[in-house]
This record gives sequence, structure tokens and C-alpha cells, in this order.
Amino acid sequence: MSMMEIAKIAGVSHVTVSRVINDQPGVSEETAAQIRKIIDDMGYKPRADRRRSQLKQYRTNIMEIAVIVTGEACKQHSSFLQKLYYGVERVCESEGVCSSLLYASTPSRLAMYLEAHQYKGVLLVGEGDCGWVVDAVKDIPAVWLTSHSSTSGGVVLSGNEMIGRIAANYLSSRNLKNLAYICADGKNPSYQYRGEMFVYAAKSGGAEVVEFIDDIGNQLTSGAGIEDLSAIESRLEILVEQYAKSSPRPTGIFVPSDLMTAIVYRLLRKHNIKPGIDVEIISVDNEAPYLAGLYPRPATIDIGPISRGERGVEQLLWQIRHPEQDRGVHVVIEPILVKPEQI
Repeated sequence: MSMMEIAKIAGVSHVTVSRVINDQPGVSEETAAQIRKIIDDMGYKPRADRRRSQLKQYRTNIMEIAVIVTGEACKQHSSFLQKLYYGVERVCESEGVCSSLLYASTPSRLAMYLEAHQYKGVLLVGEGDCGWVVDAVKDIPAVWLTSHSSTSGGVVLSGNEMIGRIAANYLSSRNLKNLAYICADGKNPSYQYRGEMFVYAAKSGGAEVVEFIDDIGNQLTSGAGIEDLSAIESRLEILVEQYAKSSPRPTGIFVPSDLMTAIVYRLLRKHNIKPGIDVEIISVDNEAPYLAGLYPRPATIDIGPISRGERGVEQLLWQIRHPEQDRGVHVVIEPILVKPEQI
């Protein structure tokens, strides 16, 4: 008889069984009693050496949480992830909490992390279909820090609808009424929300909007797609060519990420279109590595990754300390417009 078999009989995760065996919080009394009864009925005996080691770790009263980056998320957004984790660490330090930054690209990898550590809670960074992640952490307090396909758990996000509205209002303030939305990853949840609100807000303000979107699949966020910038560029090349040939050609463009904006700048110049002169662009993320080489630097929208990390830890600690509360909490970090470089 193993811990995994006990978990299967009880209908819970092995992490929950481990918490009960080691007298750790985060499990309801009813579930804990059920697991203890199964353990007694089956005659299961935890390995003594492992039990002593885990109890010793627990008695130190040092809480450990993890920031788990799933799939290929953030591979091309290292500055975002660095700022996010910086915000996490700021709160962890003040609260006396230890944190780990982990990459889990597969269910087995994530299961290994959770088995090796007695995390009291996790912060999740990922996108697309994250059902396997939700299943793995269903018995652990968890807070999402990015848009994703699941609706469970707490969430701290950047306010993608607000981002779309800010972009539309900015271009409107420049007296631009013929606008475009260019996106090479139409299945990305964050980009979807940003684009939909941009189109809605722009049209509500009397503007015309042409959408240039590649939404043939979520390929840019899985496997080799996101690692290979040439795949992103290939999609954008087609979209920018369509934009360049459009008539009348929009004089304002919203691009939902600085990564794509940097590529769009170069592709526009291939069509003899000068960003900042022939067309006004607004982007998202305020990621210096992508914007530093652009002239003129476009307007961008800062999504507050440091604040997101801070609020995420605060929300996670609240969940850990109030396990009786089963209602999810969604927190939105206000995005801020960063003005463009003047020429």
C-alpha cells in the first residue's frame, strides 16, 4: 500500500494525503478524518525516516510557497517574469515566507515538484489549456497570476479589458479614426481580451477598426512555436503585408505585446512605412528589452508585474490562513499608459 493508493481510494491528491499524515493545515476536518480512517483500515505505515524529516521541516514554522511557471509561458518575456518574482519576494521577505521559482512543462514534472516539497500554496503562471495544472493543485491553495482557461482559484490579473480601452482611448486622443489591431497569436487569452475590448471601445468612440489576426491555433504558446521567434515573425509578416496593402490604410495600430511590436516595427519599414510618422502605434507590457532599440519608442501600457506579484502573495497567504473560505477572489491591477518618445 502506498500514499498514491490511499489518495486514489479517498478521491484526493497524494499531496492532501501527505498533509494529513504530517499533521499539516489546509485540509478540512471531514476529509482528514476520511483519510485517517482509510489509513487505519488499510494498515498503511508511512516510512518513519521520511515522516520524521517532514515533521522536523514543518516544526521550523517556515512557510514555503512556489511560483510555478507552466508550459512555455514567459520564455520570451523574461523581464516580465523577473519583475513578477521580484514582487513575490518583496512580500515573502516581509512575511518570513520562503519561495521557489519552478518551471513545470509536463504533468509528471509538476507532480515531482509537489511530491518533493510540502508547499503550503502555489502561484501559477501559464496560459492556454491548463487543466492538468488545475488537477495537480486542486488540494493546495493556489492563485493565478496570468490569464488562463480555468475559472478555479484566486486570480490576480493586469486588467486586459482595461488595457484594450486604454489603447483605444489613446489613439482616439491622437485624432485617429481609422485603426488596426495586429496580433500573431489570436488564441492567447490575454490577447483575446485586449483585442476584443480595443475593438469595442474604438468602435464605440466612432472609429473604424480592421483586425489583422492569426488565430489558426495556440501554436505560439506550446512546443517549439514560442521558442522560435521566426515563427512569430512569419505570422506577423503576412499580417503586416495585409495591413500595408489595405486601403484606406489605418493610421493607428494596437499591438497587444511589446515582443510583437518590435517585430512589427521592422516589418513596417520593409514596406517603407515609418512608425511614429506614417502610423501611430500603441503596445503593451513596457518591456525595455523589446522597446529599447525602437525609434521613436511607441506608447506602451505598463501591466504592473511587480504589483501583481505582491498582491498574488498577499491573496495566497490569505487563502492559506483562511481554509474555510471557499469563494474565489479576483484582483485586477490597474494598467498605466506610458507615453511615447517625442520626435
